Amino acid sequence: ASIDLNITNSIPLGGVVKLLMGNDSLAMDVVVAVGIPRGRIVDRRVEASAESSYVRLIPETSLRNMRRAPLYTQQIIELYSSLGDTAWIFGADSLAVQASATIEYMVNSKDEGGN
Repeated sequence: ASIDLNITNSIPLGGVVKLLMGNDSLAMDVVVAVGIPRGRIVDRRVEASAESSYVRLIPETSLRNMRRAPLYTQQIIELYSSLGDTAWIFGADSLAVQASATIEYMVNSKDEGGN
């Protein structure tokens, strides 16, 4: 099982995105943490969006949690400073994070009424 992440960032700050999961909304585990790329700043604004893609395996403990209800998920985005660069954030600037999970279940044919 894996999680695919696609990140597009046109704000002048980098950082990290974390995906959390758990059966208790007050005690979730970090399933994935990946860096948010920052585009090159030219004339105080990002010249072009920075894009990155990641594929991360889902830990076995998270897979076990996914089999129990309720299941809570949360996304946390931490942005870092501009590292001393003067930069402006404009209304058209954005940060997009898309995540999707791929899980394969192997089913025994006897469990499905087969021979």
